[in-house]
This record gives sequence, C-alpha cells and structure tokens, in this order.
Amino acid sequence: MVSFLEPHVFANNCLTIKTHQFTVQVDYNTILKLIHLLEQQNKFGEIINLYFEKKKNFKTGKYYLQAHVLLRSFG
Repeated sequence: MVSFLEPHVFANNCLTIKTHQFTVQVDYNTILKLIHLLEQQNKFGEIINLYFEKKKNFKTGKYYLQAHVLLRSFG
C-alpha cells in the first residue's frame, strides 16, 4: 500500500456514500486478486475507477506497477 487517503463522505437524507482512494504497488495478478476480494468476496463496495500506471525506478533501472483505486461504499 503506497497511499491511503481519508475517505470522502457524502450524506444525502438517509443515504451516506463513502469514497475511498488508495494506491497499491504490486504485480498485476495480485492487484486483480485484491480487487476481486474487495468487490466480490467481502462486498466492501464497488470499484468505480481503477487506473494502472507503469513507472520506472531510475536508481535500479527496474519497472514497477501501481494501481490507483477508487472504491465506493454505501451505508
């Protein structure tokens, strides 16, 4: 987990919507397993945006993958 921002909360009458934004830095298959776990198995919420970004570590010369995730939950 690279970053996890404070959730954005929107309240309208009796409905509260929380939007969580976080970034993970692992391999592609692990990201897919995490998304499946959050959405399907734990039913934590729904993924409303998933953005993959390939970056390069200039010190080592190696590439790594980051995924920026927006997850919306109702409560």
